[in-house]
Amino acid sequence: MGRHQGPTCRVVLDLCGVDWGGDREQATAKLLARPGVLEVEVDPDKRRAVIIHDAHYELPALWNWLVECKTSHEQERGNA
Repeated sequence: MGRHQGPTCRVVLDLCGVDWGGDREQATAKLLARPGVLEVEVDPDKRRAVIIHDAHYELPALWNWLVECKTSHEQERGNA
């Protein structure tokens, strides 16, 4: 897990509903760019990601960002 020392948590994220959820490289890059995300393992077939998250960062911020991604994707599909 690199050089991080301290409490972490393992989180499973459902990537259904985000356009990049089926692309391993893109999903990994987007998730690793989020504060607190230390490791990412993406299963593009199941559209699921398992992340290791620094427990000092708030998970609701990550969750809210993912919900915003899904909402904007749904709105784009509705306007098409």
